[in-house]
Amino acid sequence: MRCANPDEGVTAMLQELGGAQSASGHAALEDFKLFCRDAGLSERKVGRLAFAWAKYSHLAAWRSIHAGAAITSAVCQGASGYAEIIGAFTLPSSPSTSPR
Repeated sequence: MRCANPDEGVTAMLQELGGAQSASGHAALEDFKLFCRDAGLSERKVGRLAFAWAKYSHLAAWRSIHAGAAITSAVCQGASGYAEIIGAFTLPSSPSTSPR
């Protein structure tokens, strides 16, 4: 399965993590909420799809660090790599503001 749907990825990741907690006693979603607060990230600011990819990416990294699993999850097996995830964050280019 490819990582084409971040919402499905989040659901699968949360099921896989169960009640796992970090050394500070936080669950993965608690740490994501703290990250969002500290970074000023919100769905309203970046849009639903970018926020969903950010959440999925955070959970994958959290799992790798706190649950001792490899970042490549069963949800993403077959994906060609992180370029697909990073591509979801690519912003449209804006007109050049440099002098001619």
